[in-house]
Amino acid sequence: MSASYAEEINFNNGYDVALKAGTLGVGIDVSTMVSPMFGIRGNLNGASYNDNRDAGDLNYDTDINFFSIGLIGDYHPFSGSFRMSGGLYYNDNAVTGNFTPRSNETFQLGDHTYSASEIGKVTTDIEWENTISPYLGIGWGNNSNAKGWGFSFDVGALYQGTTQITTTPNINASVPAAERAQIQADANRETKTIEDDISDYTWYPVLSIGVTYAF
Repeated sequence: MSASYAEEINFNNGYDVALKAGTLGVGIDVSTMVSPMFGIRGNLNGASYNDNRDAGDLNYDTDINFFSIGLIGDYHPFSGSFRMSGGLYYNDNAVTGNFTPRSNETFQLGDHTYSASEIGKVTTDIEWENTISPYLGIGWGNNSNAKGWGFSFDVGALYQGTTQITTTPNINASVPAAERAQIQADANRETKTIEDDISDYTWYPVLSIGVTYAF
């Protein structure tokens, strides 16, 4: 009996469900094999995190929201659990940060110093260029032939493109028009500084580990 024939008669295209956690948040994978060496996998991931703290004369409030949906093809070169993966993600990850000065305090924005009576709050929104993001990675997981419990592990990278940053100062209504223009110019300088700091991070690292059950 040839090896290829033995593979075919032993092949069972059931499906796996994996619960996992990692750099995309908490998620679920559902996968199936279409041949002894090739499988398809869909996943849903998400998480929310809030950090609120005081530092010096400012209060910082940061919201991090992860949401992504992936469709991935898996190649199992040895017809086992090791896999090489590629696919696409709908990527809706975003970060929003606010800093608020305390009453009667001053703070630096761009090239100038302002008070709480001039700017009530500054909001920075961070998103990424690619709503549809290519993914490449390797990993380990059940391939639908080994029934029962197992584990999964994936490491790879998501190409999210350039970072889209907006800095919005909440300028108090009593501030004169000329100063309002200066404040907005300083906010734009802050945006440029952040963009320069993170311009190289077009690839987002993906790492996840989880438990699986193969039906």
